[in-house]
Amino acid sequence: YEISACLVGSEMCIETVIYQIVTDRFVDGDSTNNATGDFLQTALINTVSARADGSTNYPYVALDRTNWTILATHTSSDPYNPVGYMIDGDSSTRWSTGAGQASGQSITINFGQSENFDKIEMIHDGSDYPGGYKVEISSDGINYTQVTLNNVDIGFGAKMVLIPSTPQTAQYVRISITDSSRSSCWWSITELNILWKNVNG
Repeated sequence: YEISACLVGSEMCIETVIYQIVTDRFVDGDSTNNATGDFLQTALINTVSARADGSTNYPYVALDRTNWTILATHTSSDPYNPVGYMIDGDSSTRWSTGAGQASGQSITINFGQSENFDKIEMIHDGSDYPGGYKVEISSDGINYTQVTLNNVDIGFGAKMVLIPSTPQTAQYVRISITDSSRSSCWWSITELNILWKNVNG
């Protein structure tokens, strides 16, 4: 194995590369000597990057929301709760559906360009969080693929943290309500952030 170190800011990161020795056979191409022999080849089997303290708990970094545009199937006009309020950095404002939760209600975030992300955070106003929900992604805003979430059964509450099972790359993210179990409540978001894991941090 090999161990290499590098400095990232004020921290040292340590990378360990493990090789496996593989024994194989070959046949001598010489027609007068068909003797067989052994040769060795090395194959990379595992690479692990770690912080100086040995952990792999890299920090999440919020995507820049400056160029985001958001569309919602429903928006409250009285009180006035536009979609821009969920990304204005003000926890005292909110976006709301203005209607009881129902299957098919959704918000669609357009990053303005393709982005990598690993985490979605939604801060809801009180009990106005969704019952059932799903997350989908798209590169063109037309064709969407559902994202598998690691914590689909525990993501409920005033602060919902949704973790895709694998890192995602997309320009559009759509979050939809999938049932009417909380039809007595609106869906309201005070702040929405989508984050990526900084493996160099």
